[in-house]
Amino acid sequence: MLATTWGAPALAQQIRRCTGSDGRTVTTDKPCAAIGAVDRIPRPASAGGYLRRPTRAVCARNVDELSYEITSAIDLNDANRLAGVYHWAGMGGEQAYQVMSRLETVVKKPLADIGPVGGGVDAEPAWREDAEGNLVPVYAKPRAPTGLKIEQLAARGDARTTRTVFGLRRYMGCLWISF
Repeated sequence: MLATTWGAPALAQQIRRCTGSDGRTVTTDKPCAAIGAVDRIPRPASAGGYLRRPTRAVCARNVDELSYEITSAIDLNDANRLAGVYHWAGMGGEQAYQVMSRLETVVKKPLADIGPVGGGVDAEPAWREDAEGNLVPVYAKPRAPTGLKIEQLAARGDARTTRTVFGLRRYMGCLWISF
């Protein structure tokens, strides 16, 4: 009973990284939904949720699904699960051993943040006249992210962070990470 009483304030003071509706990162002590944002690190409601997998083989179709799978692999310290979203096509044995060693290093550190790199819209809108002669902005189509940035604590209990940036590859309708 005492642990439950002490655990509640600790959870209430947890810092969360959220993504606002404008795409910017917001740091708060409130649940992301309370400020109209979504959690930057997608985690299931219960710890057992990570272990549930689809009954058929599926792959990540978008950055959110890929981020979830990477988060699960790191939280479970499971290099094989992380290797399941890596783009291995065309790789030789020696290079594969090196990549697997790097993936094992990645899953050993606690996750602090995960998010896309690149993409978006760089240009200002072009202005065109509509049918009534009013100037209206025409925005360029946003580009897809080119990578996925993972921020991790250097070690458990250490506030310093390290960063790993994976490249993103679309192959056979799925999204994969690569170094």
